[in-house]
Amino acid sequence: WVSMSTAPLFKNGQARPYACVTTFVDITERRRFMDDLRYQAFHDGLTGLPNRLLFVDRLDHVLAQRPRGERRMAVLFMDLDDFKRVNDRFGHAAGDTVLRVTGARLRASLRSGDTPARLGGDEFAVLLEEVASAEDAVRSADRIQRALQEPVDLETGPVSVGVSCGVAVGLLGRSRPDDLMSEADTAMYAAKRDRSRFRGSDAQVPLRREGQRHLQQRAPEVREARPS
Repeated sequence: WVSMSTAPLFKNGQARPYACVTTFVDITERRRFMDDLRYQAFHDGLTGLPNRLLFVDRLDHVLAQRPRGERRMAVLFMDLDDFKRVNDRFGHAAGDTVLRVTGARLRASLRSGDTPARLGGDEFAVLLEEVASAEDAVRSADRIQRALQEPVDLETGPVSVGVSCGVAVGLLGRSRPDDLMSEADTAMYAAKRDRSRFRGSDAQVPLRREGQRHLQQRAPEVREARPS
């Protein structure tokens, strides 16, 4: 990158310049520094995923769209179960490895238009920009959960962590970002608090206006945000 500035030269009070001096300055390092600052402001330093600030910005952008007809999207909140046990038993370096691997797996399990994020600590989020229904969002959450629950290889051996997931389904142009994030957060903690609700072959999660779906053990808690 180069910065260019030009200054006119005048002689004896003439109104028109007789020459110009152009100066070129290499600002590549400065531009790289500014780009790095901008990246750090919107991304998590450990996983490289978008942080909460960028996640909310993209959520705002998606919900601001005004499509013809009803188009659904979904927000997923995820929390790593027993992550504190990994830190306490194997150390914070091992915990960081689990978080980095989780971030990489989360990114790899999504479509190109969807947004993964690390919200902080052991909490992650996903913005699914378009889903056909609440059931479609549940299927995506199931797939992501399976990917994240695969063992992580540490120096001391493989370690596995569970994933509690909450899903909030909204409508483009009608749902509010704060409502969706609150719904997803509440649903996630409900799933974490009451895992037994999703055990057994007869476990079901009510999906308003979408009927009911038979879910596997430890399936995500699902909520549909009321359109504003």
